[in-house]
Amino acid sequence: EATVQEDESFFDSDQQGDDGKSTELNRKIGELESLNQELARDNDEISRKIESLKAEIEELRGAESKARRKMGEMEREIDKSDE
Repeated sequence: EATVQEDESFFDSDQQGDDGKSTELNRKIGELESLNQELARDNDEISRKIESLKAEIEELRGAESKARRKMGEMEREIDKSDE
């Protein structure tokens, strides 16, 4: 019977060690999952900003093109008035 009790106490101490490791691993997993969610939110926000900036760039390119056309028209008018 002494051997059975020793085996049980060995098993109990072994389990306690695993529970501690398991708890620590679960804590680390939780931290990493939280970090992953935060990074995913940051990534989504940055993606939205990028799309917004791309749209703004396209708008500015359109305005630039329109301004260049207008400037060309004005230059032609000036040339005509000089003649």
